Amino acid sequence: MAQLAAEWGDTELSLKALRSQAQIGNLFLLWRPGLKDVRRTPGFKALVRELGLYDYWRATGQWGEFCHPVDQNDFECS
Repeated sequence: MAQLAAEWGDTELSLKALRSQAQIGNLFLLWRPGLKDVRRTPGFKALVRELGLYDYWRATGQWGEFCHPVDQNDFECS
């Protein structure tokens, strides 16, 4: 659902679907190629913070290939 909504340009529906899946442990969906534009939104950044991923990345320095720090308090994803 998240990827289809993203492909149709419905970012809010995509984020809602991602949030639902993340709450049951399906974090791998966050990184699907079709969600690249969704990952660039403030809503995605909020989701990442809600899930504790931002805090983990900051603490460990392990940002992975999709997100990186911009400054001491911000990050961006692609």
